[in-house]
Amino acid sequence: MERDALRFKFKHALIFGVIFTALGFPLGLLSLTVGPTRMISNYCISHEISVETENILQKVFLFLLAFFLILASLKGMDLFVNRFRALHRTILLVCCGVSILASAAIFTFKPELLIETDQRTTTETSGEAEFHFGPYPDEAKLEKLKKQRYAGIISLLNPMVVPAEPILMKQEKENTQKVGIELISVPMLPWISENDSSKIKIKEIAKTFKGKYYVHCYLGKDRANVFKRLISEANTKIKVSSELKVRSIAKKERFERGPLVLLEKDVYLAPYPTDEEFFAYLLNGQVKTVVSMLDPKNPDEKARVEKDIWVMDSHHQSFLNYPLRERDRDDQIRTLCKKIKALPKPVVVYAYKSDSYMAKNFVKIYQNQGK
Repeated sequence: MERDALRFKFKHALIFGVIFTALGFPLGLLSLTVGPTRMISNYCISHEISVETENILQKVFLFLLAFFLILASLKGMDLFVNRFRALHRTILLVCCGVSILASAAIFTFKPELLIETDQRTTTETSGEAEFHFGPYPDEAKLEKLKKQRYAGIISLLNPMVVPAEPILMKQEKENTQKVGIELISVPMLPWISENDSSKIKIKEIAKTFKGKYYVHCYLGKDRANVFKRLISEANTKIKVSSELKVRSIAKKERFERGPLVLLEKDVYLAPYPTDEEFFAYLLNGQVKTVVSMLDPKNPDEKARVEKDIWVMDSHHQSFLNYPLRERDRDDQIRTLCKKIKALPKPVVVYAYKSDSYMAKNFVKIYQNQGK
């Protein structure tokens, strides 16, 4: 009896798993290519919605999709076991098999379908080298680049960005070998940490490469914009002209830790950014000067200041540390405000919390100065 019960449960679990996979594969692919996943990503970029909020929206969608798949699979299992005749069961199994195999084939052999191909291409050029930025190139695009005498492809894809990028990297390697064009891998992560070796390699590229190179990442453009900043700062001969979408802090209302405050035109007070916010908004070439008001003499803030100095220096971002302390008098804060007003704009100033009493007092004095 126990053995029969185990067989019964195993049979149901197997049928549920087959139906769940057969529904999940194609729906997942559709979501990535033309459906909600891409739509959410594009909407968040075009409306300057934070990376954190985008992640939450994507997770909500995935939860709803998983919930729907579980209900549909349970219903399909019930029909298969209790209502379908042998012919209907065979048809259902064949359809499930075709769905799984077709979806697996697309994801394995045609992952470029996941890439948005209507992005514009931009050019950064120096006397001896040109860097063109665009979307992930499929085999046809690589053939075209080869005919246009491109010296190589610079890929910013990273194997740690799963599931799509490792597959795309494998296919790109095969395609570039087939076409006969050099592939240079500069794997970057879409946040500020763990990109040390890539930054070193980018600086070497800026100083030594000659010819035309095609640079790409994945759906997002943050890595491409950081690459452009690094390469243009490392070689001042490079002229930057960009049409790539850039996340603008001017269209943001808040970061994760609090609201953004417009102190005056092109001067913003922000809470302490997350790693993703540093990467997407402060290091993309749109901000001239970053000012930290954290206090390195405060044990709780010392490590953050030291980290920020390293991050800004490695990304060639102009950075100053003007500590704001609770004991500071109004005249001291006015002096701080004068220093900030004289800095090259756009300027982003950040405290740990932008809505703290200390920060609000700073905002009041800054905005009233000169009235």
